[in-house]
Amino acid sequence: MRLIVYAAATLTFMGAQIAPSFAAGNPQAEGLTEQIVETTPREGVYQRSLLSRKATQGEKWLVVSFPGYPGILRLAQNDGVIEYGLKGNFLVRARRHLVSNDIAVATLDCPSDQFADCGDSYRASDKQVRDVEAQIEALKAIVGPQVKVALIGTSYGTVSTEILALKLGGKVDAVIHTSSITKPHREIGLVLYGIDLTKASMRQLLVHHQDDPCDLTPFAPLEKYQGIIPIMRVKGQSNPHGPDCQAFTAHGFVGRERVVMNSIGDWLVNDHLTEVIE
Repeated sequence: MRLIVYAAATLTFMGAQIAPSFAAGNPQAEGLTEQIVETTPREGVYQRSLLSRKATQGEKWLVVSFPGYPGILRLAQNDGVIEYGLKGNFLVRARRHLVSNDIAVATLDCPSDQFADCGDSYRASDKQVRDVEAQIEALKAIVGPQVKVALIGTSYGTVSTEILALKLGGKVDAVIHTSSITKPHREIGLVLYGIDLTKASMRQLLVHHQDDPCDLTPFAPLEKYQGIIPIMRVKGQSNPHGPDCQAFTAHGFVGRERVVMNSIGDWLVNDHLTEVIE
């Protein structure tokens, strides 16, 4: 496996250039540094992640993030500028609220041979397992071998986190599923049929808006895990707009980004569960 680390660079976000030492959102307030980490987990294939940090050492957790559909960021660095897609996705736009002195976040792109689809068949395959293991190895080499590893997915990204929760036992310490696909249909999330998250060996957390309007991700089916896997129930939203399954409705925790991410971080670091987020 080959590892490439791109130097910290200016970040392009929603058409604006932001200074190298900061991340998207409110850089003056957040004070993050970011870099692209590239691995070559399979012959002729590269995979990249965007590593966001506040501390320069000593974090307790490395969180590997799987954005929503289609999960294809096309991370690149051109003339010192980091560029990527899916800027509005919940995990992408709100990553700054999860990063802390205790938590580094790596937003994962799909591997280069999956840029056309990155669908169910790849996410259910052993290729994805090997690719994610390679990224974790490379990221731990940067953040530190002592760091614990968590996976977090949102919406279609939970196809990956649910499958990997069952396949990476002993290699990751926690998995967080947000806006999970609870009612798969057609070609979206069909590989999740029959998945039983109670069989995973690591800590898990389900984070879901009680009024999620997306037909793929209703809240009610999660009740089967009540009392077995901890659930954060999110209430309220601010200025929802766009299609039901997109990121600026309750499906993407619009208006609740900071409190949701802070509560996830509190659960990771302090094992404190906020059952209802308003």
